[in-house]
Amino acid sequence: MYLPGSVATVDRVVGSVQGPGALKAGLLADNKTKLRQAKQHARELSLAINGTKRQVDALKLSEEAASAQQVAQQQFKHTGHRQKTMQGAAAL
Repeated sequence: MYLPGSVATVDRVVGSVQGPGALKAGLLADNKTKLRQAKQHARELSLAINGTKRQVDALKLSEEAASAQQVAQQQFKHTGHRQKTMQGAAAL
């Protein structure tokens, strides 16, 4: 398999290795190196994506907790006001 950009490497490999198939061997070695690099880059991207996903999940949980707390405070204020109104009405 030939990958673009490996021409300079082919010249280097052909100059140092003699015999039939030297070009193919050089291209194969270059492609293996590029594949390893691409896999490493994919691993790094995967780790970065997973870290960002954890941050997003944590922020969602924090947002949900804050929202639940706000609802609870509103219900408490509303319920507390209702109890005071009912106590005042009972006194009349």
